[in-house]
Amino acid sequence: MNEYVQQDKQHLPEKIDPIDSRAFAREWLDQIIGQVSPRIDGLKIVPVRVGPQDWDTCYVVDIPKSETANQARDLRYYRRYNFESVAQKI
Repeated sequence: MNEYVQQDKQHLPEKIDPIDSRAFAREWLDQIIGQVSPRIDGLKIVPVRVGPQDWDTCYVVDIPKSETANQARDLRYYRRYNFESVAQKI
């Protein structure tokens, strides 16, 4: 994904490149997200076909607000800063 560089469009996508859903199926993404503990209730993964081929896909991941901290498989907690995930010191 490319973002606009103009200040008034900061963090907006300029272009989204699809992935090949034959190589990266929705189930693959679900397995990766399933490694987070505790399990994220209400999470939704929606495939969106965006290209001329049936397999040109983007996945929209809707993650509801959590009331607890979720831990990754490496036993760390991560915080997102825009497009960067940073491990938190406990």
